[in-house]
Amino acid sequence: SSVRVSELQNSLAEVTKSLHSQQLKNEELSVECTSIRAELNSLQGHIETTNTRACMATDDKSALEDLLSMTKNLLATEKDKVSELSESNSNLLSEMQMLKMQFETLQGQLAQAVEQKNSAEQGLASTKDLMVTEQQKNHKLSTENASLKTECDEIKREKENMSDKVLLLTEHKNE
Repeated sequence: SSVRVSELQNSLAEVTKSLHSQQLKNEELSVECTSIRAELNSLQGHIETTNTRACMATDDKSALEDLLSMTKNLLATEKDKVSELSESNSNLLSEMQMLKMQFETLQGQLAQAVEQKNSAEQGLASTKDLMVTEQQKNHKLSTENASLKTECDEIKREKENMSDKVLLLTEHKNE
């Protein structure tokens, strides 16, 4: 019976030891559980933050989609404007080419007019020279004419004198 008590005491000691060991493990597990709870709380906070960010991202995505839609509309409007401007530029280019041709024609006409003006100025200079020559001839002829007139007047006077003398002689002869 004392062996049996001894065995029971040994068995009780082992159970106590095992129980003590189990308590230590339980305390370790309790600490680990507390740590896991803290991590879970932290993860829950991260999840809530992520959910908030996801909601904001959804709102941002919606806003970006609206912005993209507006941008597409603006792009379509700009394309229309570019098309209109392209057509307008084409018309202006045609008009510019026409004006360029008209300008070249006017330049040709101007060159002809300048040539005609130069020719007319040369003709005028020649005419002036001829006029001066004619004026000189006219002056010479006027001088000669005045001289001949003077001579003619003298001859007339001489003729009148002779006529008077002939008359006197005729009268004298008749007497």
